[in-house]
Amino acid sequence: MKINIALIIPIYNAGEFLKPCLDSVARQTIPPDEVILIDDASDDGNQNYTIKYAMSHNWTYGRNLYNLGVAASRNNGIRCSESKYFTFLDADDELMPDAIEKMKKAIAWRPNATMLQFNHVRHYLAKNKSITKVNLTAKRDIRQLDIDKKPYCNHWYGVWNKCFKRGDDPIMFNEDLRYGEDALFVIERLLNNEYIHTINDTTVKHNLGKKDSLIHTKTREDIQKFYNAYRELLFKDSCDNWVKIKAIVTLMEQLVTTYAL
Repeated sequence: MKINIALIIPIYNAGEFLKPCLDSVARQTIPPDEVILIDDASDDGNQNYTIKYAMSHNWTYGRNLYNLGVAASRNNGIRCSESKYFTFLDADDELMPDAIEKMKKAIAWRPNATMLQFNHVRHYLAKNKSITKVNLTAKRDIRQLDIDKKPYCNHWYGVWNKCFKRGDDPIMFNEDLRYGEDALFVIERLLNNEYIHTINDTTVKHNLGKKDSLIHTKTREDIQKFYNAYRELLFKDSCDNWVKIKAIVTLMEQLVTTYAL
């Protein structure tokens, strides 16, 4: 079975982090079948550099006419891609050298999985300290897990440590959200009872502490929109009761963590 993976990178004013990010993709032991860079109208002077980098590696480059947000940029990347699987990388993060190779091996082991979650390294910029976050239950169906437990909750809501299988009617990011769009994307897949597995391999270095990141610039209005979108999703009649309860508990954990920051 030939496994094709598209890597989608939304870019907005990544500054000094952009080169290490792109270099980490170029150095993959097995390259992605597609690399799609979506520039969200950055104004940090990196546009020409990014275009030249994409051209030299035969990657796809697209630029939003206006700053549309990370959700719209990721959606544009999904629409541009043709691969059966896709994964995301933030422009201030870095892939491990064998990340795509590990993803392809994991897919070969679990061809029915619609989402695979991997370990990641959290790198705290202010302290220059890295910690590897390990899946608590590797190689298991996520629907068997106690995802209301906070350590697991904080581990799974991002999209940068996951690989997704394209469906006939793909789930897209909520473009009305400026914050929490990745968590909503993951939970919607969980609510659809998709076949989701955790894999005990590390694929990404996730940098924390960038001063202009959304985690530091979010407003109460952003969080309210995040909550409203979850509430609308969680109480759809089609949701299975057990999954719905688990997701609600997870949501409350996330909201408490958010307000405490």
